[in-house]
Amino acid sequence: MIRSFVLQARGVRLSLLLACGLSLFAVAWGQSAAPFRALSGYVVDERFSALRREPRLNGRLIERLRVGRFIAVLGESRQADGATFYRVATTRRTRGWLHERAFVMPARRGDDRRLLELIEQAEGFRRLHLARILVAHFERSPLRPQALLILAEEAEQAAKELTARLRRQWEDSDTASTALRRQLFLNDVRLDRYNRLGIAFIYDEGDDRLRYDGWAYRELLARYPQSAEAARARERLRP
Repeated sequence: MIRSFVLQARGVRLSLLLACGLSLFAVAWGQSAAPFRALSGYVVDERFSALRREPRLNGRLIERLRVGRFIAVLGESRQADGATFYRVATTRRTRGWLHERAFVMPARRGDDRRLLELIEQAEGFRRLHLARILVAHFERSPLRPQALLILAEEAEQAAKELTARLRRQWEDSDTASTALRRQLFLNDVRLDRYNRLGIAFIYDEGDDRLRYDGWAYRELLARYPQSAEAARARERLRP
């Protein structure tokens, strides 16, 4: 689930570090051999996520990066028009310039707050996806309890919407068997993008519906039992 994605992300960071070698320097900050973890980032705003060959708004396009994409930040370039671009690596061989508003860095002060603002402005799957980034990669942020609650509530809403669609899809089919309905519901292609985020659903036989498995609620209670959000988690997990 979310924890497994954290481990996977760390593995990606390590692989990229080894591929690029130990010569990555944070030149823009006047440092030498800065820790690689401090240079990791994640794309959060596709409006600005054009990876370009030159650090300018009309620079040649390499590709448009999707939300959640991991990047390694290598340098910085401030433009006369006020825009700031960062030199980033997306793969072993791909380098380019990315607008500062396209991504967040766990080690950069204030980026968790900016990410939470994006989460609050978003809706549906995008809101859930952004919340997952804060939960998975900003482990020490005081805003993590809020992100966990948002993630859980959005996952519950997704379960309701998915259930409604699946019921309509199979209402005229011979799916009387509970076992068959469970298999149809949990194997539906619409669940794939949630699965990739570590969001899991279970099939409630009694109500013939999908339910969120509640991981984020349990994480709230385990890690932040005194938080305001924990009260909501207890309420939602109550039998």
